[in-house]
Amino acid sequence: MRLNLLDYDNIPLHFKDYTIKSGRVTFRVAGEFELDLTIANEDPESQFWFIDFRFIFSPSLSEIPFHLRSHIESRVNAALFKDGLPGCYKLLHEMVLTHKISEFRRQAVELARGKWIDGIKVEALNRALSIQYWVDRFGKSGNKSWILLGVHSGRRKDGRPDPKATSRLFIRWFRDGKEITETDILFDAVNISVESLLKTVIAKHVSHFLTSTHEKLMTKPLFKKDEAALSLSISSQEPAESELKVQLTNREHLRLSVEPITGRFIFSPASMPNAQMEYQFNNKSKDPAKDAHGWIENLRCQMAATEITSHALSVGWVRIGNTGIKDDGVKTVVPKDTLQVAWFRRPGWKKEWFMMVSLSMSGERWWLIET
Repeated sequence: MRLNLLDYDNIPLHFKDYTIKSGRVTFRVAGEFELDLTIANEDPESQFWFIDFRFIFSPSLSEIPFHLRSHIESRVNAALFKDGLPGCYKLLHEMVLTHKISEFRRQAVELARGKWIDGIKVEALNRALSIQYWVDRFGKSGNKSWILLGVHSGRRKDGRPDPKATSRLFIRWFRDGKEITETDILFDAVNISVESLLKTVIAKHVSHFLTSTHEKLMTKPLFKKDEAALSLSISSQEPAESELKVQLTNREHLRLSVEPITGRFIFSPASMPNAQMEYQFNNKSKDPAKDAHGWIENLRCQMAATEITSHALSVGWVRIGNTGIKDDGVKTVVPKDTLQVAWFRRPGWKKEWFMMVSLSMSGERWWLIET
């Protein structure tokens, strides 16, 4: 047997890992299968014959049913007769890739019917699989996100032959309707887990949202000058653990995260302003990576105005709701980045006098105004 293999000049590169024992040779293709073959005589030109076959990825069949084993045996022997060991490797390799895609599909359908119900949509394609996630995240706006699992031929782009090349599983990621090609999606094709794959992709999507928001907020004077705290924590495997922490006021802080299955943003800790902003944001935001920072800035000014009003009322100031002053007139006084203003007056003041506070991401400014 050993001499036959040494004389055999057409062993495919992926069959170089083999052992010989008890009249049989066992070829091992890492993460795919083991194959036992034998020969009928000592003739170097003698054909190899099938003895046994085993999957070596998980989950997979620990014992192959008799009818399936018989089918594999007949096809392997036919491939060995026609194309030798190279034909045998190609047949079994392609069969394993198809079987792995079937396992990914089985797990995805199981998730869609159970833990991730209404969160993902599974579509079986021709030797490929599409999994859409965050199905209801953006309603009917069309900004769908999905992954596509299929088989890459492995051939060189220039068409030149490459003995090391072989087909393989590959992932394509479409985020908000656009394919993302600059990011590699690492996934385990030996220990197959659709949930782990989904979490990896969703973690990258969450990172895109939070990182973009963090970068935009960092340009604001309050955070740029370290007058307020801002921090970002990203997990590459557990999207629920990624979060953006924002100091809104001296007393109020916000923790922004994303629920992995639904894709809905979570504003915490629980409070009435946070709950209202969370509801509005999840129902109105079209592109969180671009506009989430604006919602946080408005929430920050809203929280600051609430605190200022509370303090003002406690020491005798009166909050004025309708001053009769037009917005255009106010804009000529306050800075351009002002997001909100609040008006106050002391009891006994004349009606043309006000105390105004303008709120922005540069901080608060106080104005004594006579109209």
